[in-house]
Amino acid sequence: MTLLDCCIRLGLALACGYAIGYERGNRLKQAGVRTHVIVVLGACLMTIVSKYGYTDLSGAAADGLLKWDASRIASQIVTGVSFLGAGMIIMHHRTVTGLTTAAGIWTTAGIGMAIGAGLYWAGIITTALVILVQTAFRGDGANTLGMQTTNSDITVKVENNGRYISNILDFLEDSEVEIIALDMIRLGTTAKLELTLGLKNGADLPRLVEKLQMMGGVKSVKM
Repeated sequence: MTLLDCCIRLGLALACGYAIGYERGNRLKQAGVRTHVIVVLGACLMTIVSKYGYTDLSGAAADGLLKWDASRIASQIVTGVSFLGAGMIIMHHRTVTGLTTAAGIWTTAGIGMAIGAGLYWAGIITTALVILVQTAFRGDGANTLGMQTTNSDITVKVENNGRYISNILDFLEDSEVEIIALDMIRLGTTAKLELTLGLKNGADLPRLVEKLQMMGGVKSVKM
């Protein structure tokens, strides 16, 4: 394996990890650019080592003195990254968060493995598909712990101030709703909250929206 080929694989892995991490970081997820880049580079490097790091032992393997399995190191990446993903899954107020981020980290490791093995198009296409799924399919409204709720999507634009955002989330948690999904995008001085709310006990969504509109820092609320 040449130095140029190694640099190309690591560089392409970095670009793919950056693309996924940027999308996640822009939505204030637990793992952003640095985490995804480090995971994808580590997976790529370990795959390169697994595939090319022991070629000097091929002669001994041919003589029957050594059994060399080129996939041995790479196969441990799949299970090893799973522990990293498990640390990102959080349960708060009967709502599980972090599953998508954990799955994204696991898949990012797979992308690094593909590129490290020389399957460039497989890594690039998977990167594009991951970003597509994470941006196009949000807030599926799945009930938490079997709770039967009526799910509704709202978008809140608020001043990009941590206190105002925290007040909104505290208000929703104290109301008759469950926060099923939450995505946050910072747009300069404005933060846009895209929420999927699970309404319970006959919660009145229009009334809830009216109360949100009267809260400090809130610029608009759309259902």
